[in-house]
Amino acid sequence: MGRYESEGNKEQETRNKKQGTRNQQQETRHKKPETNMNASENYIQFFTATVLEWRHLLKDDVIKEIITGSLRFLVEKKRVTIYSFVIMPNHLHIIWQMQSGHKRSDVQRDFLKFTSQQIKFYLQKKTSKF
Repeated sequence: MGRYESEGNKEQETRNKKQGTRNQQQETRHKKPETNMNASENYIQFFTATVLEWRHLLKDDVIKEIITGSLRFLVEKKRVTIYSFVIMPNHLHIIWQMQSGHKRSDVQRDFLKFTSQQIKFYLQKKTSKF
């Protein structure tokens, strides 16, 4: 290989490196920033759920068992860490933290939907006995 050919190859390599750097810069400029979807949800949160018209439905011990069973399920499936909760006659409070990979809105939706259905089934069964 002659002197001029090797210099030409070096120039070509330099151009290729510069072009590669430019392509990476363009990709970076046009690339959407990677965000952790749970970054804003991975902190300890206070949650309240109320009974419609503030009725005192949550006084019944069976209903309290339904609620605690639902919370236990969320913990066992590693969807949340529960730090504290309190069940009052017409509402409940929970202090919890979503585990990575789980969105707050999804966990709340699933918890409320499942728990309310179980309470509804229990109340229907209880009132049909009379």
